[in-house]
Amino acid sequence: MKKLLFISLLLILNINLLAQRKQIDSLKKLEIKLSNQKNFEKDTNYIKTLIQISDAYHNIQADTSLIFAKKAEKLAEKYQFERQIAEASRMIGVVYRVKGEYDNATKYAEKSLFLSKKINHKINLGGAYNLFGNIYDMQGKYPQALENYFQALKIRDEIKDMKGKANTIGNIALIYTKQKNFEDGLKYNFEALKIREKIKDQMGISSNYNNIAIIYHQQHKFEEALKFYYQSLKIKIKIGEKKGIAMAFNNIGRIHLEKKDYYQADTCFSKALSIFGEIGDKMMVCEAIQGLARSELGENQYQKALEHAKKALDLAYQTNTKENIKNSLLTLSKCYEGNKNYEEALRYFTLYKTEYDSLINNQNEQKAQKMQAEYDYNKKEISLKNQQQKKLADQHFYTLMFVYALIFVLIILFFINRSRNKIIKAKNIIEAQKTEIEQNQEEILAQNELLSEQKYALEQNQEEILTQKDLLSEQNIFLDEYRSKMTQSINAALLIQQAILPNINKIKPFFKDFFAIYLPKDTVSGDFYWIEKIDNKIIVATADCTGHGISGAFMSLIGHTLLDQIVLQHKIMNPAEILTNLHQEIQIVLRQKETNNNSGMDIAVVVLEKKSENSQIKLTYSGAKRPLYYIDAIENEKINILKGTRKSIGGEQNNSPFENQSVVLHENSIIYMCSDGFSDQSDLYRKRIGEVKVLECLNENSHQHLSFQEQKLFELLKNHQKNTEQRDDIMFLGMKI
Repeated sequence: MKKLLFISLLLILNINLLAQRKQIDSLKKLEIKLSNQKNFEKDTNYIKTLIQISDAYHNIQADTSLIFAKKAEKLAEKYQFERQIAEASRMIGVVYRVKGEYDNATKYAEKSLFLSKKINHKINLGGAYNLFGNIYDMQGKYPQALENYFQALKIRDEIKDMKGKANTIGNIALIYTKQKNFEDGLKYNFEALKIREKIKDQMGISSNYNNIAIIYHQQHKFEEALKFYYQSLKIKIKIGEKKGIAMAFNNIGRIHLEKKDYYQADTCFSKALSIFGEIGDKMMVCEAIQGLARSELGENQYQKALEHAKKALDLAYQTNTKENIKNSLLTLSKCYEGNKNYEEALRYFTLYKTEYDSLINNQNEQKAQKMQAEYDYNKKEISLKNQQQKKLADQHFYTLMFVYALIFVLIILFFINRSRNKIIKAKNIIEAQKTEIEQNQEEILAQNELLSEQKYALEQNQEEILTQKDLLSEQNIFLDEYRSKMTQSINAALLIQQAILPNINKIKPFFKDFFAIYLPKDTVSGDFYWIEKIDNKIIVATADCTGHGISGAFMSLIGHTLLDQIVLQHKIMNPAEILTNLHQEIQIVLRQKETNNNSGMDIAVVVLEKKSENSQIKLTYSGAKRPLYYIDAIENEKINILKGTRKSIGGEQNNSPFENQSVVLHENSIIYMCSDGFSDQSDLYRKRIGEVKVLECLNENSHQHLSFQEQKLFELLKNHQKNTEQRDDIMFLGMKI
């Protein structure tokens, strides 16, 4: 189901990317229109359009963006349009920064800054300072980054550039976050968020959500972090901002990695890697590959982790990103350690330690440079004051010389007398201390004997601790192996369960529209659905087995096998008879009369049969504690309910027989079948969603496509559940007949 959710997100992304593509196409049409005019190359509007196209592409296709930006720069230089040269140069610097080519980015940022100062182009000047801040930030040079960000903030505040101001404040918050100053990081993030909400800057709001999540993430407040990451991801998907979507997937993957949910972490890092690779962001490709390597390390897939770690290190050296180089070296060391290649593990750990020390030394060097600058300034001030004092002293020298000499003689006499008194006092103190030392010598000897005894006791304790440590190490190895085997077994059970569920491509032709929400509480589920077509009849069953997790999954396999036997082998297609036979077979298979085992399931069975003489469909239903919801395409405007027998399948039950209920529906009618997991999901206050809210949601959206209804059901579940743990397996089917 998680894969289905990601596919849905990518479908939404593609829709928004189409909208973004439409905007780009509109700009390109404008470019063509302007290029058809006489002397179009001299038209500053034409050059401005090229820069706008480059800006639209820079987070989607960096190479394409670079082509348009350089074309704009070339034309601007040809006709000496200094304003457009400054803007195009800054845009080229932005693209090189996205590509991780920081030397080129710095070169064009300097060019843009110089021209902007020369012509007093303040909008671009603020952008150039902000670009410098971005470049220094990516290189880990935080003091230089902050200096440039505050320069940009001063200019943008002066010219009332609210969007640019919020962007720079957000960048300042990010630097404080990287320096572990979380208080200032949150302060500046919420300040930027307030501005962006006021000007309705969706992309900026998403960026702030992401940066707030990063702070909560670093504080290990994982639920708060996930909340803000998903809010950011929702907006990024809506506006089709590829890099932001990839960043969100990458950050969500890191949380799952720390929570040791390696399957989800691997999925998120793979999505991020795909998008970062598409837009050509080498630095972030490196970070996503590192994430995959660490996830594979967690799953003990050392060879795969080793391959990814090598790729990450290669990219880290290409982009000369110190933090990525350090992290990649450490990951490689752990991979070799997992493969028991301790020589290589030690070699890469030594390289990691060298790189780590280098980073620390760089930071200390920056602090030292700052202190040296302050020292030089203070030294200059002191020198100036000394010159003034010397001039004044020369004027009064002869007047004061006699006074100084007299004072000097008096001071010498004072110190001579004080020294004599100190010598006498010190002699008396030494005599007293000598007596005290002799008295304490015997006590020291006694304490030495006691310390020897304590040392022997400590050595004995140390041997015992080492023995216990070895025992604990052996137990940890055993537990790790046991956990690994359990994980493999559960994953194998998941593959088996996924294999028996109906193939979506196979059953889609049975219906005009279809959706299936399937959310196991644990890795495997106690809920299952079964769909087959025999002649002109479609048989659908949805079951909620006793328990969840492994026990529920075993029960679902038994139920699925028995339905195959009853319907496909014995050709029983009467819903009530199917339930009766299933109840009897469960009792036999589980030997329930001998063992007092009451395991079983709640289940609903529907048989759909199209009448040949018209477009109507006969629906026959029978249920064991599970209802059927339906809405007729012509006669009904609200959801109708058919309730089943108050008797479960399996175990000791009352003698009530299972009964059929039939209705005749028109084409395009919709039926819904589900387990009780959806309506039983509780919120933070343990309040259930309840059947009433589920039916309200279906009634409000019954005229929409089933994919839209599925989305609304997801929203209902998410908004109610929030950060509450899922309490049961969830299954919900919608079928248009």
